[in-house]
Amino acid sequence: MVIEVGQFKIETRTGTIEAPAEYMNEQGNAKLDRILEGRDQVFNMSSHLSPNLHTAILVALQTDFAAWRGMRLTMAELRA
Repeated sequence: MVIEVGQFKIETRTGTIEAPAEYMNEQGNAKLDRILEGRDQVFNMSSHLSPNLHTAILVALQTDFAAWRGMRLTMAELRA
């Protein structure tokens, strides 16, 4: 089964995640590592609000991605 949240998809049988490569390389992989290691406090406090663990992970990544992208867009506007 594939679950999709925003720009992120996970194949639940394999755990394979599809995501924006630039984000994942810059900070997404570190975010995912913190989640999987139980060190992401926001995830730990909010994951129970999602219907399942896979969706909770995707929501956390999508939320972080939106903040990351927003900051990049803001910085680009400030430089223009």
